[in-house]
Amino acid sequence: MLCLLASGTGGCLLFTDPINTAPTVSFPPQQDPLTLVRGKTSITANASDPDQSTDSLKFDWYQGKTCGKARGGPPAPSSLGFATFPFQLTELGSGCIVVVVTDNRGATASAEQSYEVVDQAPTASIEIQNTAGQPAPVDGQIYPLALYSEITLSGASSTDPDDNSLKLLTPIWHVFAADSTEITVPGCPDNSKGAFVCTFSAAAPGSYRVQLVVNDPSNKQSVAEQLIQVAGDQLPNIDIKSALPLPPTSSSTSPLLLFANLPNTFTVIHVEDDGDPYPPSDSSDSTLASSAGFIWYIRGPGPTSTIFERWIGSGPTFTIPPKFNPQDIVQVRVEYHDRVTACQPRTPGCDAVFAACDPNATICYSPDFRVEWVTWTVEFR
Repeated sequence: MLCLLASGTGGCLLFTDPINTAPTVSFPPQQDPLTLVRGKTSITANASDPDQSTDSLKFDWYQGKTCGKARGGPPAPSSLGFATFPFQLTELGSGCIVVVVTDNRGATASAEQSYEVVDQAPTASIEIQNTAGQPAPVDGQIYPLALYSEITLSGASSTDPDDNSLKLLTPIWHVFAADSTEITVPGCPDNSKGAFVCTFSAAAPGSYRVQLVVNDPSNKQSVAEQLIQVAGDQLPNIDIKSALPLPPTSSSTSPLLLFANLPNTFTVIHVEDDGDPYPPSDSSDSTLASSAGFIWYIRGPGPTSTIFERWIGSGPTFTIPPKFNPQDIVQVRVEYHDRVTACQPRTPGCDAVFAACDPNATICYSPDFRVEWVTWTVEFR
């Protein structure tokens, strides 16, 4: 207080310091506790002071597990006008943010905001990697697939917003038939390529639904699905132009003239088929174009002979044994038997005639109604 004498009055004038008004601070009205997720975030306080601008107020920010103890820890670096506080959340659970505002006369105000860090569910995603020249399907689009063909489905694009890593995610693959019955596909998952990879193929035409379920450590999960339509089986077609020697093109064509005292070899070079082309489209896949699909016959000698000899397992190449005489006429025939979708090892329906229907075989070939053939008429000299 200051007193100054005033002349002629015998009194004094009193001067006092202006009264300082403390600042105020609060957080915007919102959920309490505030629900947050792991990662970078920020919070803003509303502060004011009638004696000075907000930009000149000093803000001290504290972060802790509980509001009662948050202020006991070290504050973040102070700053004038620092009304927004950025912070990093790395752990699940509760926490508290406290702000203390100080004006230039030392008056303070504080506010607190509790929060809860919650786990977010992952996002499952399926991508088809080898589309065999087809455009990759968009979400919800059915992917067409030839019978016995393979595609690779990858879940590696699945994400977890909490840590953006696949390491903590657990993938589970399911495959369902058209009637929603779950079926077993050995390549889902494909252990040789990783848990997030499914190598899908089907031995029966129809609609399939491949499902990927991704779980995070908190057992929150996400589901992605891909629909696949497997086309029906088609009869094989032995390409006559690729069989050696070339067979007669009609019954009136002269027979092949071969030497009776020499071994004569016949070869099928190419077979067109949707599931079992020969040579196989994937030479590393032993289940494609097995030699058991080829069966060779000789009828004769004589154009009306009913004597047949059959050779199984010789594959696409067959050599006539040199046991015929000059002027003998025989017919040489090769059959290519298509795979039967319903005929699996150790199940009814496999014709025991075919070597591929051995219980230890991986595939099975059809009886006569799923067969194509080429016939040569041969006259020995």
